[in-house]
Amino acid sequence: MDAAEQENRKWFESDKEWADRRTKSNSTLEVTIERTDYSIYNEDGLTMAIIYYDRPVVSGDTAVAEKITEFFEEEEQDWFAGTGRLLDFPGNDYDNLFACFLGGVADLRERYGDEDVAEEPGLYSLESRIMYMDDDILSILQIKEFRTQRGSTNYYGCTFDLHTGELLKLKDLDISADDIKNIFSQDEYL
Repeated sequence: MDAAEQENRKWFESDKEWADRRTKSNSTLEVTIERTDYSIYNEDGLTMAIIYYDRPVVSGDTAVAEKITEFFEEEEQDWFAGTGRLLDFPGNDYDNLFACFLGGVADLRERYGDEDVAEEPGLYSLESRIMYMDDDILSILQIKEFRTQRGSTNYYGCTFDLHTGELLKLKDLDISADDIKNIFSQDEYL
């Protein structure tokens, strides 16, 4: 790769950085990201739509691990039902956003044909990354992408108390404005 290409790609994570965001552990718990994939292919094996949900799974012999894992299991069910926290946003006039997405993919296939759709398949994905974990809190970043003819990307965050398993609000965190500034200055991908 020449210098110009490297400059244009400097924002990409390395394979190691990406892998480090997929598994973490502390003294009692381990978190891994497991992908559920429902991508759609035509009879010739061409990709018509990339569809997946990255589910954080917390393991460890505690009620907290079970509670957090259950939160993400329910969210995954909602994701494939086309409803829920990640799809409830202002201006969303659809009862089921996943059904809307599937209809959009069908329309594209009918209008342009599978060969053209396969060049830029539809995308209905939720990528999860473990951003921070210590003995007290776990923070997960979720990146939602939705694309048929037009696309959108949204970012969501979840921070859990690892003593109770409760989802925390920003005001619950003992963090100063300087701490937040420091966090943003250290992680160029946040």
